[in-house]
Amino acid sequence: MGDCNDCIVCRCEDVKLSQIRQAIHDNGAVSPQEIKMLTRAGMGMCGGRVCGQIVGRVVAAETGIALEDLVWTRSRPPVRPTLMEEVADPSVDAIFAQSKAQSSTPPWMLHKETSANTLAATSELHVDALSPAQEEG
Repeated sequence: MGDCNDCIVCRCEDVKLSQIRQAIHDNGAVSPQEIKMLTRAGMGMCGGRVCGQIVGRVVAAETGIALEDLVWTRSRPPVRPTLMEEVADPSVDAIFAQSKAQSSTPPWMLHKETSANTLAATSELHVDALSPAQEEG
């Protein structure tokens, strides 16, 4: 590898080549997974899709381990950035559409009404549950 110790390898977490080398030589890291745990390289928004191969090549060059023999980082879903609307329950869209058609209240304000109603109902339940039982006599 070149002598660019100040070069940033992981842009998301601002991890420099010198930090990766230090993790290898001072802490005994021998895989991209260990580098990830020690330096946070690969833990940013991209999930290692940008820096993962570079980290692997640095580990291979510094340790002499072949790329195909390295223990690579573990992918955890979602493996790509995902919008919440892509994973949201489709019934939520139907509720918002129905509410929007019936009311001029914007969908992002509906939670206030729902929360207020839920709080009022919950308060009544808690008050009844906490009040001493009245004996009929």
